[in-house]
Amino acid sequence: MNTSISLFACALFCCLASPLIAQPTAATPAVPDVRAEVLCSQFLYDEAPFPSCHAATIEALPSGDLVAAFFGGAHEGSNDVGIWLCRKNAGAATWTAPRCVARGEVGDSVQHPCWNPVLFRRPGTDAELLLFYKTGIYIRDWVGHVMQSHDGGHTWSAPQTLGRYHGKRGDFPFLGPIKNKPISIGRRIIAPSSDESVRWHIHFEVSEDRGNSWRYITVPSADTLLAIQPTILTHPDGTLQALSRTKNGYLSTTRSRDGGITWEAERLTDIPNNNSGIDCVTLSSGRFAMVYNPVGKAQEAEFGARTPLTLALSSDGLHWTDILNLDEGPGEFSYPAIIEADGSLHIVYTWNRRKIKYVNVKLVTADSGDSRQQ
Repeated sequence: MNTSISLFACALFCCLASPLIAQPTAATPAVPDVRAEVLCSQFLYDEAPFPSCHAATIEALPSGDLVAAFFGGAHEGSNDVGIWLCRKNAGAATWTAPRCVARGEVGDSVQHPCWNPVLFRRPGTDAELLLFYKTGIYIRDWVGHVMQSHDGGHTWSAPQTLGRYHGKRGDFPFLGPIKNKPISIGRRIIAPSSDESVRWHIHFEVSEDRGNSWRYITVPSADTLLAIQPTILTHPDGTLQALSRTKNGYLSTTRSRDGGITWEAERLTDIPNNNSGIDCVTLSSGRFAMVYNPVGKAQEAEFGARTPLTLALSSDGLHWTDILNLDEGPGEFSYPAIIEADGSLHIVYTWNRRKIKYVNVKLVTADSGDSRQQ
């Protein structure tokens, strides 16, 4: 199913929501006839010491090991929610049992809930991992933390806060990547982030020293466009594009042509969004893959359905072709994370808030059976 809708419907929506819709390029590159071959589909665990989980993240190591993290506890926002980690060693059929690697301890035996972990391997290293996460009783109170591992996630440093920045409304903590993975350009790390304290809006946090210090990068946006949780695409000419979850019924987009330092005004696309998280990855072929719920929401509703959960491909970041439903039917299948490693796609996502599911997908050119990554 192609996610584009009529320009008339888009224009009608934009009249209601104010922000202009992003316009396609003059020539839209076609996505070749590609099918998705599922190599593995499994839960990270069968049993766990917590009843609820959400917001998974995944990273691959050159050894072939996979590391996944997520938050788990009694329920989202409960004080007992911690960051849990599972590992799939190269060649293994299953994942290791979940182990807790971070708690929201703030002193005097007080514990705050943890939120939205993000794994990221430092560029140019084999086993240096950063694990970002947030703590706070309420989302508006979030503080960003990071832990480091020098052995591929087997052991971790004590958590450190990411520092603070001075904004128009005062001093605020850096939050780090809010849901989706950073990208790197040389030594620069660009973390896609957002704020929900006053009005939903996206921003970026940029480090020039491989994650030791950060600066805050704003994105121009209309007050009526309410967006969070961006994910970053890298175009062949070096242009960066972000797609973000919104309350407006469609994903938003913005672009940077200077390596993430300045960004164009944010616009709505015609890609439906149910006010739930997405994730994208730039493929080695130069094309893009996205995992999302290909449904919108009623204008008066806060959320749309979080089913099905679908893998889509694009050549320009605006026009997407759905190629595989990862999960469908009644339930919640949401908050995906996707990476490319070893010639295939590795995807993790929330399965009914009770488990984290992993799917490994190979993209195959349909007319030739060629399994090279597309």
